[in-house]
Order: sequence, then C-alpha cells, then structure tokens
Amino acid sequence: MRPDRRCLRRCLTAAFVVACLSATAHAGSSADQDKPLPFTVQVPYGFLFLHLPAISAEIPPLHAWSFDAWTTVTNNFIYSDNVGEFLATRTSRAPMTSADFDAIAAANPGEDYYYYDGQITSLYGRVATTVAPSLAVGARFSVVSVSGGEGMDGFVEGFHSLFGLGQSYRDVVTRGQTTSAIRIGGLGDFNPEDPRVGVGDPIVFAIWAPQHGMGVWRIGLIAGVKVPIGSTSKRLSTGSADFGTAFALTGDLGRWCVNLNAGVIVPGDIEFLPALDPAPTAAFAGSVGYRFQTTSLWIQLQWEQSPLRQATDMPLAHDIYDVSIGTRFPVAGSVRGYVAFTENVVAFENSSDIGFHGGVTWIVGRK
Repeated sequence: MRPDRRCLRRCLTAAFVVACLSATAHAGSSADQDKPLPFTVQVPYGFLFLHLPAISAEIPPLHAWSFDAWTTVTNNFIYSDNVGEFLATRTSRAPMTSADFDAIAAANPGEDYYYYDGQITSLYGRVATTVAPSLAVGARFSVVSVSGGEGMDGFVEGFHSLFGLGQSYRDVVTRGQTTSAIRIGGLGDFNPEDPRVGVGDPIVFAIWAPQHGMGVWRIGLIAGVKVPIGSTSKRLSTGSADFGTAFALTGDLGRWCVNLNAGVIVPGDIEFLPALDPAPTAAFAGSVGYRFQTTSLWIQLQWEQSPLRQATDMPLAHDIYDVSIGTRFPVAGSVRGYVAFTENVVAFENSSDIGFHGGVTWIVGRK
C-alpha cells in the first residue's frame, strides 16, 4: 500500500464532509426522494466494460421520465511492480517510451506488465421511464475524453509536496502525459501520448420493481446490455457487447435510506486483444444516505471483481474497492444537483487514484 494515500484520503474526506454539512442551511426542493449516487467503480479502463452502478429499486411514477446528467473526472497513475522497479532507477522527468517497455520486458522475461498515466473525463446522460406498472426501461449515454490532465497532475503532486507525502514515482515521468501500456501472456498494446475523445458505448437497461413491497423495503431486478458502438481504434470500446443482471433492495427508513445491489456481469471479447478472454465478474454496492430537509449526505461502498483476473496474476487483476462520499442539494425548482468524490481503498495499483463527480437529476411527469 502507498503510505501517503491514508493521509490524502483523510484530508479530502474531512474537507468534503465540512462542505456538505454547510450546505444543509440552504432552502430548496425536498430531499425526501433522493436516491443513491449513480456511480460505478472507478478504473482507468472502466469505459470499456459494463459495471454495476449503485441503483435504487424505486422507479419513476407510471409514464413519468427521470433524467440524470453528470460528469466524472478521474486521475490515474498505476503500474505493475516491474514497471515501478524501472521508474525507481530514474532521477528526473522523462516520458515513458516504447524503448522503456522493451527494456522492462527484457529485464523481466515472461512477466506481464502494465502502466497507465492519464486523466479520464466522462460526460454521462441517463434517461428512464416507467412504461407499465412495475416496469421501467432506460438508457445511459456517454462521451469519454482521455487526456494528460496536467492540471490535476499538478494538484496531486502539489498536495503531496505540501504535506510531505511521497510521489510514488509521479515526479520521474512527464507531467500531463497520456500513456498506456499492457502485456498479458505475450499480448501487448502500447498507446503513447494519445489524447482522444469520442462516444462511449451506450447501455440499455430494464428494471422490474413490484408494486407490492415489504413494508419500508422495495426490491427490483435489473438487466442491462452495453452496446458496442464506440471506437476500438481509439480504445474507447472493446468492440463487443457486455451483459449484466443485478438485484436492488432499497429501504426508506424515515430520514435514512439504505440501498444494496448485487450483480453479475458477462463481458464480451476485446477486439484489440483477441486472445484475451475476459472473465465474468461479480459486484456489490452498498449505499447509506441521510436526508435533511433539502439536502442529503451519502456514503457508498463498492466492490467488483476484475474481468482480467483469470488472465494474469498482476495487481490489475485484483478486486476493486471504492468508497464514495457525496451530497445532493436543490438547484432550481424540482432539479436537484449532486457532487461527490470517489477514493480507492484496499487495492491501489488497479484503480483510479481519485475521482470527482458533479451532476443534476430531475423527473418530468411526476404526479
């Protein structure tokens, strides 16, 4: 574990909670209908696969439409141990090149490796409507931008320097660089300094939520499909469909809301790594929210297996653990906003260092 991560997480959490609590003084729309934050685990390759979001078992009223629009920005700097050993020999900044990875491969014959340095900014839109009692259908759309993120690189490095934290070799690579490299079982892919933007794969889904509940609890069954329309040449899509099914249990306990999700995802093949066979994954999400009069505070825990876990024994194949903390608040009329951040825990070399989220949600046709 990187020793500086504990301090970073504590500082950011404390600052965010103080900001969230200060928001409770503002007047606006009621927080009574606030639901979990619609995030998945944050991994650098997250837009390639279908993931389990935190999702409520409560659906919009019959013939009403719900809308969500949000953006997520993640900072990513992860690498395998053998790449870390190579970075440790450096004394100044330089880009990671094809020759560098050839040297890593030569020094570690037969070993897999991976490296990812870049900022991912995703813009999402999600729409759903209840077409029949107990049945809602919807879709999620996205635009994905992969860039160097020099501003966030500078922020993270500056924060670490200010508090005397280690840089974990960030200070020996070129700031603001976009580079990814992977080799698994002799299959390799290298993308140097390649900022790009494009449409991500959309997801269509259906939720069956029986009208009869169990007192304050509601249950729902969800099925979803990732439709492969994104660019494989830009590495924004695997080129194959993914399928998933999940269970939702939502409890409305007065001011408290509890939400649990569990699901299984079956990923398709990866066109640009054709011999790599992604494995089915299990996932879990637990959310707890407390609703004040007009604002609500949320904490979410998410766990998911890696689709690469049967292909390699590198940390990239380890389970992913994320914690998100956020708040929902009134914006205008019935429109409500939310801000949050996500931090990886337990495993740090296979997921995004930190993610920031901001968005709005509203319902049209509510009775």
